[in-house]
Amino acid sequence: MSTNYINFFSILLYLSLSAYLFLKKTTSVTPRLFALLLFLHAVSNGIVSFNNSEYVASFPYLIHSGLILKFLWGPLLFLFVESSSGKKEHKPWRILIHFLPFLFALLFFSYQILTVGLKNLSEYASNKDYLFKKYTLFNFAVYIQNVFYIFLCLLRLVKHRLDIRQNYSNLQKVRFDWIFNTLVFLAAVHFLIPFMVYYLDMGYFKNLYIVNIPIVFYVAWHILRKPGMFEKEIIIAPVPEKDTTTVLQYDYEDQAVILTKLMEDKKPFLNPELTLKELADYLEIPAYQLSEILNKGLNKSFYEFVNHYRIEEAKEKLVSPKNANLTLEGIGYECGFNSKSTFYAIFKKYTQYTPLEFRKAQDIHIEQITIPDSPKRCPNL
Repeated sequence: MSTNYINFFSILLYLSLSAYLFLKKTTSVTPRLFALLLFLHAVSNGIVSFNNSEYVASFPYLIHSGLILKFLWGPLLFLFVESSSGKKEHKPWRILIHFLPFLFALLFFSYQILTVGLKNLSEYASNKDYLFKKYTLFNFAVYIQNVFYIFLCLLRLVKHRLDIRQNYSNLQKVRFDWIFNTLVFLAAVHFLIPFMVYYLDMGYFKNLYIVNIPIVFYVAWHILRKPGMFEKEIIIAPVPEKDTTTVLQYDYEDQAVILTKLMEDKKPFLNPELTLKELADYLEIPAYQLSEILNKGLNKSFYEFVNHYRIEEAKEKLVSPKNANLTLEGIGYECGFNSKSTFYAIFKKYTQYTPLEFRKAQDIHIEQITIPDSPKRCPNL
């Protein structure tokens, strides 16, 4: 299969996913950003095919458009990751900063087109190697910008994973493992491979879209498998600014006692979607104060604290005769876990046993206690 067919197929794939996300009814801006990113890929791949065709000589003023659009990729990826992780930027100038390289490239190449003339542009269009060498600095700037934003996004996701442990008891829907895996793949393609093999010439930029096709399939699979993945709003408890005039001192030990009593009496941990804010509402205190109680009073994250109670509840249910007919998965669901894999992984982390091993071990222990000694012989009458 020729590269033209591969490129055409990738364009259709990008456009299909982009249209799906654009037309999806949602109030979240996250899928719109991702749709825009996919549409940008489709347009860029279309320009690659156009520049390698005979039609480019008839429309030479489009020869630089592909290079200009490449400066949009990093900022859009970063804004998508920021939006996915629940961070909202309310200052437009901070968003505009990310697009300054694109605006500079747009102005620069617009000036080039106006000053060079259509005839010279037609000659340039037929000599791709000359164009690449002439604007090597811009191509290298695109490479540096892409690598910078990929690693910036990875750092943002690492921080996001730390934040959600302080705010969520169930991380499965808010970890965004698929985004992290995608970024790791992009880091390898855009940085590690070219860096290791010193491959950063025109062929690298020309064939980059082919290398990215596997990750498009990976992303498409996740989008279609979980159509509501962008619907859940991520809420992170804000850290209050320090007040220099009045510093509130909390009695963390007393607050921890109240919190423990709530968990034992009301059992809010049975809610699989329990968040820091919801538990703070139970106590009628701000979310950040509850976070401080957990971190400073109990030395635990919210995620660890809630799942500790879920595991203790599960241990009780596993050895109770009342639950003998319940499956292990069913016990996990009753204790606040929303999947079998999560229940098994957390249970083994806390107890060193799987739920099945724990239940069998307890059954053996009970049998050893309840089995009577060997009966004595009846005396001869």
